[in-house]
Amino acid sequence: MANSKSFTAVGINVLFLLTASSAFALDSQPQNRRCIITQGDGQVNINPDIFRISARIETRGPILREVFENNRKTAENVMALRDTFKLQAEDIQVSDFRVGREHNHSIKRNSQSYCVTRSVRITAHDRQTVSELIESLLSAGCSEIDSVLPETSTPRKYRDQARSLAVKAAKEKAELMAAELDAKVGKAIRIQEMPLQFSNRGGPYNNILLIERLNFDPADTPETLGQIKILGTVQVEFELE
Repeated sequence: MANSKSFTAVGINVLFLLTASSAFALDSQPQNRRCIITQGDGQVNINPDIFRISARIETRGPILREVFENNRKTAENVMALRDTFKLQAEDIQVSDFRVGREHNHSIKRNSQSYCVTRSVRITAHDRQTVSELIESLLSAGCSEIDSVLPETSTPRKYRDQARSLAVKAAKEKAELMAAELDAKVGKAIRIQEMPLQFSNRGGPYNNILLIERLNFDPADTPETLGQIKILGTVQVEFELE
């Protein structure tokens, strides 16, 4: 019986503590809090100062040794553009090759050829030379220009500016809406940055997947590519006074 009473006493004490904790938690929460939630968007337009060019070198033929040798010579021609355009070593890269076997039944039964492919990646820092660089890559033997990706060398700087503008926009919107209700905006309770949006925009020189949205017409050339739009979006909850 003594043990039973002890367990009962312990159970009552635990129940009391849980009840007291719950009451304290409820008391700590604002009751009937008036609030307003708004979303703000910020945008910073900048001129890209980096252009990342991706290209391919593909050579084909029935004799693998000759196909590989032709591919190697083309790669050397591409690497020679480093001096022509005064590129740094890290600005031009030719990757290791890939070899594949192809069958062509239309020419001769069971005939086959080989395909050797290398990837070329170039970073250009002068937008005025992008078109000339593309033409030089094709003249050097590149089979295709896969993409031209305009970027900025200081993305964090502009993203922070966009975030700041977004917060200001959210507050201005809240103040406008609150004024219509004869209320005032108080302190911010919660702020949340919304996910970045992706844009896939294609054109004659680009097949781009960007975090920033690009503002250019598909008919643009690399020299006339428009500004990059760096976007920031936040959601803010304010108290209403």
